[in-house]
Formats: sequence, C-alpha cells, structure tokens
Amino acid sequence: VPGAGPPVDHGGGGDHYCVYAGKSGAAGGVELDVFLNPGARDAEITWEIARGELTPNSTGAARLPGIDRGELLASPHGFSWLMVRKGRLVFVLSMPGGPGVEEQLLRLGRLVLERARPAL
Repeated sequence: VPGAGPPVDHGGGGDHYCVYAGKSGAAGGVELDVFLNPGARDAEITWEIARGELTPNSTGAARLPGIDRGELLASPHGFSWLMVRKGRLVFVLSMPGGPGVEEQLLRLGRLVLERARPAL
C-alpha cells in the first residue's frame, strides 16, 4: 500500500488497532482493526458495533471465499474500507480511495484471512 509504514498497534488483549501511515484510515491513513472474539455470537455483536462506526454506506458485498459477512466501500476519492466476519474474527481495513482500491482491499483481506486461519 503506497505510503504505509510499519504498524503501530493501539490495541490490547484480543483487539488490535494497527495504523500503518501515522494516521487512522478515516484521517487518510492506512488502518487494520482486528477483533478476535470468544465465539461467533460475540463476533456478530462486534460486527454490529464496528459497522455502526463506519460511514458512508458500503457499495456492496465483499466477495471473499468462506466468510460469514463482508461489506466494502471502494471510493475513487476519499475513504475506502473492507469489513469482514469469519467465525469469531472481525476485521476492518481502511485506506484512501483511488484507482484499483477495491482489488487492493480484497487482496489484503485474503491475506488477513490466511494469516488468521490458525486462530480460527
């Protein structure tokens, strides 16, 4: 991701709020928020809470194999994000919009799912 640096994790426990460009995703940076819940029911509650903090509305479903839920906002300008729930895992990726941002978010989403597999 252009402009991304090493992550700074502002989380604790099973939650991680990683900022990669010195600014949050909503402020024009690159961010990955990860929530590893005790179970799928808790993950659904986490989904609802996190989804309530994301604006504007998504532009569609995230098409990633094996997920329980997924939404995507791919903006040609401004704030773009991907939100995914799989089992007890919920994560949100956000970054500035631009050409190819949808594919970039989906590629990163697949990477998060691959790396999280042992914890699921």
